[in-house]
Amino acid sequence: MPEYNKESLRNTIVVAVTLCLVCSVIVSTAAVVLKPMQKENQLLDRKQNVLRAAGVLPAGANSTRRAVRWTNCSASSTRVW
Repeated sequence: MPEYNKESLRNTIVVAVTLCLVCSVIVSTAAVVLKPMQKENQLLDRKQNVLRAAGVLPAGANSTRRAVRWTNCSASSTRVW
């Protein structure tokens, strides 16, 4: 029976392809799972920028989701600090 060569070109390619597939699945899963959080953070950032531009939120203030609540898109907004 021939000896098994761990350092053959075939085995190197199989390991490299397997590693690429596993990593791509991990990255794709993370992107799909984190997409709702990214959208929520974009909306929060937009609201914070509007409040800063209106002078309602100080430039150095860091608000959270609870701190920036809008009842609707009109001028009436609720501030909670």
